[in-house]
Amino acid sequence: MKSGFTIIEVLVAFSISAALITILFNFLGQSRQVMSRVDDYVDLSTKLAIVQHQMERDIQGVFIPVQARKAKKKEGPKSEAKPNKEPKKAEEKVEAKKPKPLEKVFYSENRNNTLGILTFITSNPLQVYWSKQVGKAKPRVARVIYRLEEDKKNKGSYTLFRQESYELDYDAIQPGEKKAARLYELADGIKSFAVSYMIVEKSKDDVKEGETEKKKEYKTVKEWKDQKVDDEKEEEENQVPNLVRISITFWQADKERSKTFEFTIPVLADVSPMKEREEKKKKKPASQKMVVITLPKGFSKKDFLAALDRRRA
Repeated sequence: MKSGFTIIEVLVAFSISAALITILFNFLGQSRQVMSRVDDYVDLSTKLAIVQHQMERDIQGVFIPVQARKAKKKEGPKSEAKPNKEPKKAEEKVEAKKPKPLEKVFYSENRNNTLGILTFITSNPLQVYWSKQVGKAKPRVARVIYRLEEDKKNKGSYTLFRQESYELDYDAIQPGEKKAARLYELADGIKSFAVSYMIVEKSKDDVKEGETEKKKEYKTVKEWKDQKVDDEKEEEENQVPNLVRISITFWQADKERSKTFEFTIPVLADVSPMKEREEKKKKKPASQKMVVITLPKGFSKKDFLAALDRRRA
């Protein structure tokens, strides 16, 4: 009698093989889905890292330049002479030559509940120059503009652009002007981009175990309008915010799902009103005051610094 397989054994073997193949194909399909999600998340994380790093660098360098301040009027000595009714042409020419104070030192504008324009002056531009006197790279002052434009190819999607110029006048670097700032893409595939600005209103002192802790209360606004700095006013409003909170939503690869990220950037410059800044200066301890040292004859500055280094060592 010849040995062989029965029909039942062959059917059982085919059934087991089909089941194994089905399991393997399902596993392969799930692994592809996981890999695509990982790639999508890495892509979104890369976009977020670029936006967050650049905006943190720019916003942390925000400050109010001297050109944006309106100087106090100098009162001359009173004289009993009769006032000259004729216009003083020389003074008018001098006033005409004076540059206008900078506007939109920190300014934002929204469009359709999302960011339209955000512009400010920062001391952390992309380009730096090497100073021989300092001996290291020294940054320049520049105006930065962020623009959120709608993507014409993909409806409901936006692209974030960034501009930078050493021309601090906002109107002089607009598109079509001679000094127009270069526009380049920072991130695309954005569903929404919301920016809010936080200002410290007041602080509460709570005593816990003999220590004083200050709890700050913030006021949040969605837009930041231009505020001119006037040194003649005793009370001055905040010219730039204390914190900038950003909420950005990216479309995923399938354009059906989205992922939202949020982060907060502090403004490192002293943005408190001038009255508060003067009070802080008065409250500084004596140890922080400048000490003038008079060196004896025949004792140079290099000798003094060398002796000081030896003393510290």
